Amino acid sequence: MGGIQSSQIQEPQRQQNSKIKTDCLSQRDGEKQNTYSFLALPNNQRQKEQNSIQSLSNSNSNQIKKYEYQEKKSFESPESHIENELKPEKQTKKDEEKYSFFNDKEKDEENENIEGTKMIGQAPILQINNIQSIENTQICIKNNYYPWLKQRLEKIEIYEPIEKFIDEQSQFVYNTTLSDQSQYEGFMKNGKRHGYGISLSQTELFEGSFQDGIRKGWGRRITKATVESGYWENNKMQKIMEKQEEDLYYKGECYNSIPNGRGYLKRSISIYTGDFVNGRMEGQGVLEDLIKKVKYEGQFLCDKFHGQGNYYFSSGKKYIGQFQNSQFHGQGEMFWPNKRYYKGQFVNGLFEGWGYLIDEDNSIYDGYWKNGKKNGKGKLTVKNLEIQGTWVNDEFQEGK
Repeated sequence: MGGIQSSQIQEPQRQQNSKIKTDCLSQRDGEKQNTYSFLALPNNQRQKEQNSIQSLSNSNSNQIKKYEYQEKKSFESPESHIENELKPEKQTKKDEEKYSFFNDKEKDEENENIEGTKMIGQAPILQINNIQSIENTQICIKNNYYPWLKQRLEKIEIYEPIEKFIDEQSQFVYNTTLSDQSQYEGFMKNGKRHGYGISLSQTELFEGSFQDGIRKGWGRRITKATVESGYWENNKMQKIMEKQEEDLYYKGECYNSIPNGRGYLKRSISIYTGDFVNGRMEGQGVLEDLIKKVKYEGQFLCDKFHGQGNYYFSSGKKYIGQFQNSQFHGQGEMFWPNKRYYKGQFVNGLFEGWGYLIDEDNSIYDGYWKNGKKNGKGKLTVKNLEIQGTWVNDEFQEGK
C-alpha cells in the first residue's frame, strides 16, 4: 500500500479552510452570501450553478417585466391624482349650495332670536332631490293645462275625494304619455293606471282613483262644459254624483252618470228636489218654477205632474187633488184667496163632471160642469133663493 502524498492531505484541508472563510464572510456581509458561496464551489459545480442561475434569471426577468407592465398600467398620472383629490372638495361645494336654504334659514332664525329646534343637515325622511323632482313635475303638468282648463280651475274649489284607492304593489309615475295620447301622473300597476292619479287629455281632466286602467272610486271630471264628481265604476258615476253645467246643477244619487234615486236639481228657471228615474223626475218630489213663481209638490211621472199633488199659484190660489200630464185631472179641490172654493171633478185642468162651487158672493152651485162651465142638471142657491134646472154654458134654461 503506497504512502499518502502531502498534496492529497493539503487539498481537503484547503477546501475546509475555504468553506470556513466563506461562512465568516457571509455572516459579516449577508447581502453577498450567495456570491461568495458560488465562488467557493469547484469548477464543475460552479458551471452547473451558473447555468441554473442563468435559467432562473431569465424566468425572473420575464416576471419582472410582467410586473412592471401591470404597475405601469395601474399607475395614475399626477393630474388624475390631483383631480381625484379635488372631487370631494367639489362635491362638498355642491352639497353646501344644495343645503344653503337650510343654512340661510338658520341664520335668519338666529338673527331674529327665535327659540326652538333647528334643522342641522338633512333629515332621514326628507329627500331634497325627490321634493325638487315632484315640484318640477307638478309645474310641468300645470304648464300642460289648456287655457280653458286653467279658467275652469280658477272658478272651482280644489278637489278632495272622500277616499283614495291604494294598492301597495302600485308604483308612482310622473307625468307620462300613454298610448291614447293622454297624459297621466299617479299610480300604475302592470302598465295600467291603478290607484289615485291625474289624467289629462285635450277635452277633459280627470283626477281620482283607477283600478286596472278603469275609473273606479271617488273622482272628478272636468270638461269645457261640465264639472262632475262622485263615485265611479266602469268609467261611469254610480251611487252618488255632483254635476255642474252652465245652466244646471245636480247633486244626489245616480246610475251610469244619470240622476237616479233621490236628488237635487237646479236650473235657471226651476229647482227640483225629489225622486229620479233614468234622469227624469219620477216619484215623489217638489218643483219650484222660478219664472212663474209657482210650486208643485206631489207625484211625478216622466217629468210631469202625475198622481196626487198640490199646486200653489203665485196669486195665492191652491189646488189639491189628482194630476195627469201636469194638468188638474180627476178629483180635486181649488182654493182662492177671496174664499171662493170648488170641490169636484176636473178634466184637463177645467171643471168637468159633478162639482160643488161656492162663489165669492156666497152663491152655491151644486151640479154638472163641462169645459169649466155649468152644463147639465144643477141647483143654484143665492141667499134664500134656490134654482134647479138645466144649464148650458153657464146659462139657465127655463122650462127645462
